[in-house]
Amino acid sequence: MALKPTGFWSYSSTDEAASNGRLSRLRQQIERELQLQVGRPKVEIFHDITSIPPGTDWNDVITAALENSSFFIPIITPAFLHSEVCAWEVKTFRDIMKKRGRHDLIVPIYYLDVDAHGVERRHEWHDPTILDFLLTKHWLDFRALRVRDPSTEPVTEWVAKTGKAIYATLSKPPSKPFTTSPEQNTQQDHPTPQPSVSVKPVRAPGTRFRDQPHFPEMVVISPGRFIMGSDKSGPHAEPGHNSDESPAHEVGIAAAFALGRLPVTRGEYAAFVKATGYDAGSDWQEPDFPQTDDHPVVGVSWIDAEAFIDWLNADLADKPYRLPTEAEWEYAARGQTVLGPRTEFATGARIEPNQAQYRWSESYAGSKTRSKGAPGTAVAGSFPGNAFGLRDMHGNVWEWTQDAYRDSYNGAPDDGSAMEFTHFEYRVLRGGSWIYKPRDLRSATRIEGKPSVRAPWLGVRVARTL
Repeated sequence: MALKPTGFWSYSSTDEAASNGRLSRLRQQIERELQLQVGRPKVEIFHDITSIPPGTDWNDVITAALENSSFFIPIITPAFLHSEVCAWEVKTFRDIMKKRGRHDLIVPIYYLDVDAHGVERRHEWHDPTILDFLLTKHWLDFRALRVRDPSTEPVTEWVAKTGKAIYATLSKPPSKPFTTSPEQNTQQDHPTPQPSVSVKPVRAPGTRFRDQPHFPEMVVISPGRFIMGSDKSGPHAEPGHNSDESPAHEVGIAAAFALGRLPVTRGEYAAFVKATGYDAGSDWQEPDFPQTDDHPVVGVSWIDAEAFIDWLNADLADKPYRLPTEAEWEYAARGQTVLGPRTEFATGARIEPNQAQYRWSESYAGSKTRSKGAPGTAVAGSFPGNAFGLRDMHGNVWEWTQDAYRDSYNGAPDDGSAMEFTHFEYRVLRGGSWIYKPRDLRSATRIEGKPSVRAPWLGVRVARTL
C-alpha cells in the first residue's frame, strides 16, 4: 500500500449520543471491512472517545492523531456543521493533505439531513466555508440507512463498498513522502522530493509530445468556442438525442490544453501497475476478447484512472496530468474551434464501420451495417483521426471525465471547467465503445458511471494542463 491504513473519525458528540451506539458501530464496521481489504498492517480509525486516555491534553492528542492519519472521515450532520471543533479538524487535515500533495484523502459521510442548511441559513453554521470545501469532495450517503440494523444486508453492502473505496484511495502512490509524525520528517529520513523531470511547455496547436517514453502521447488542442450538447428540437436537435444532453449551450475554451492522441493503452497501463504495485484487479488483463499492449486498456474505473494520473504526476513539479473535463472532451471530439454548423460526429452526420469500433450491426442516420458486431476493442488508433489529430474519440472504449454527472446542463459552467457536485454519486463517461450502438458514439452523448465500477468497455484518456 502507498499509505498506511490509519484514519480519523470526525463527528459531533451530540450525534454520537443520539445514535444509540449506531455511529460507533458504523466506524467499527468500516474499520473491519478495510482490514479485510488491507490484510496487514492493522487498520485503526481514531475515535476520541476510545482513543484519548483520561487526563491527557486533548488538543495535543487530536493534533497528533490528525498528523498520523492517512485519511479523514467527517460525519456530516447539522450538528457537525455547527461545531467549532469539527471545523478545526477539517481545516487541520485539509492543510495536512495539501502538504502531502494529495486531494483525495477526505471521505465525507452524509449521516443526517443537511439539505435544509442552504444559503438562507448559512448564518447558523459555525464556518460556512467548511461545507463549501466538503462539497468539492465526493461523499458517501448513509442517510437512508442510518436507522437500519447495522447487521442487515443493505448496511453491510454499503460498508463493503466504503471499505473498498478507502482502500483504493490508500493504494494510490503519494506524490510526496508520507510520514507518521512531524518529528520523522527529517532531511535524513525523508529528503525533500525534487522533480526528476524538467518539462518544457509545448504550446503550438497540433504539436505531439511525450513527457516520458512510457507516457501517453499528447496532442496540443487550441482554444476556441463551441456549442456543447444537443436538444430535442431546434437548431441543435439530433436523432438519438437524450434528455441529459440539454440544453445545448455555448462554451468557451480559453486556453490551450493537451489531450491523449489515443486512449491509454494496455501497455501503458501495465507499466503503471508494475511500477506502483497498484491493485488494478484482473478485469484489465482478462477481458472476454483478445488484446495486445497496443489495444486500449479496459476494466478501468474512475478511481483507477485517478491513480494512473497520480503516477504520471509523481515526478512532475506542477502535476499537470488530469482527466479532461466533460466540456474539453466534447470540444476535442468535435474537432472544430469556432461556432458554426456542426454534425453529430467528427466524421459527419453518420459514422461507418470503417471509421470506428462499435456495434456495426446497428445503423445511425443511414450508416452502413455489417452482419456481425465488433468482437472487442480494436488496436488503438486503427481509424482515421479528427481535425485535431485525435484517434478513437468515437467508439472503442468509453472514457472517464472529471465531471460529476447531472441529468441536465442547467447551471453548467460555460468556461470549460468541470461540474463538481459531490451529492451526485456518478461520474461522466464519453465516446461510446465497441459494444454500443452508433447513436451512443455521438459527440454529445454522455452516460453516468459509478467511480468504482470496472467493465470491459471502460477506458481512459488523459488530459494535460499546459
